[in-house]
Amino acid sequence: MQLSKDHHPTAAYVERLRTVLAQQYPGVTFYVLPVDIVTQILNFGLSAPIDVQFVGPNLDGNRALAERMADEVRNTPGAADVRIQQPFNYPKMTVDVDRTRAETIGLTQKDVATSLLVALSGSFQTTPSFYLDPKSGVSYNIAIQAPQYRMNSLAALESLPVTGTAAAQPASGANGGPGAARPVQVLEILPPSLPEPSWAR
Repeated sequence: MQLSKDHHPTAAYVERLRTVLAQQYPGVTFYVLPVDIVTQILNFGLSAPIDVQFVGPNLDGNRALAERMADEVRNTPGAADVRIQQPFNYPKMTVDVDRTRAETIGLTQKDVATSLLVALSGSFQTTPSFYLDPKSGVSYNIAIQAPQYRMNSLAALESLPVTGTAAAQPASGANGGPGAARPVQVLEILPPSLPEPSWAR
């Protein structure tokens, strides 16, 4: 979001957005991240100036304790954008890789994971790139990823091309993409409601 030249103080817009978004989208979490380099340095790279972490072998117990503390902090005067940084209710799917078939075309488990990560989350996850605007001095993140509107089915996910540094067939696809000598399916996306096949490892 880029404000116009004669804009009002940014804090006023942020405060208004917090109120309006909470009213119009109940149950959805919104928060404002620091955009200036000074605040980011003062936060030691964290997403908030105050960061509380729970570490322990009991993941569910840690989660319950974090939720209790978050509820208490929300009632503290001056606290804003209180949230748990690692939500547990993200939708998730299982990716099962046929390693035998992948090995025949020179692909590894890491190649499949990296290709999916870049396509779905963007290249910034593996190779961060930046652009510095010479006029404003603002640094922008540059990332490449598959268009989200095309990732609208399990078949689309299974058809993502997979590449590897040691691939026997350059630019081989996960399901026979460009460069593959024949269709070779090396991964299957399993929704949570479906059981894993008997050959899953």
